[in-house]
Amino acid sequence: MKVIIKNYPNYIGPYQIAELLKFIGVSEEKYDKFGDWLSKTWINKFLEKINDKRKQKIKIRIDDFDVWSMDYTISLIILPMLKLLKDQKHGAPFTDDEDVPEGMNLKSTEAPPLEHEWDTDDNFFKRWDWIMDEIIWTFEQLTSENNNENRFYDRSECTEDSEDIHDWLKSKIKIDQEGLKKYNERINNGLRLFGKYFRSLWD
Repeated sequence: MKVIIKNYPNYIGPYQIAELLKFIGVSEEKYDKFGDWLSKTWINKFLEKINDKRKQKIKIRIDDFDVWSMDYTISLIILPMLKLLKDQKHGAPFTDDEDVPEGMNLKSTEAPPLEHEWDTDDNFFKRWDWIMDEIIWTFEQLTSENNNENRFYDRSECTEDSEDIHDWLKSKIKIDQEGLKKYNERINNGLRLFGKYFRSLWD
């Protein structure tokens, strides 16, 4: 796989050109007026045509082996992006109370009453932080080099003296079925949250 996604091209308009005048000592008031004038000339339409042709550079090559375990391959890309988004996010989307657990003081109903109906509740950002943490945890499990499910298998009584390997595996390996079930349920819920809030993954 090879992915090249460059930054969005900078917009070039009449006001951006006028702002360059500040480097030769022109005041903000004067270069703003010059920008107003430029926006009413043919130059504005010319710049619009240029901006329409300038696109973000995107090149993606997918190799055959990238889809052998496509869930793992995609997870390797998603995880660092999620962590960076959480570190530098400047806001939060609207989230549903049903997506956070009871008793953790995260639901809107567990926050003090709103002063105005348009206000966000005190738990608004806490809910999104919890959801982001769950999604990140999920992709950490999916990208783990060591199979994290191994913790639910007890092989301490396994020996290699059995004549039948299948009998040996069945009788000697103890599985924490309840723990394994909860672990996979948490992963599935993290993937559900990822899908539900996919279009809210912005900065």
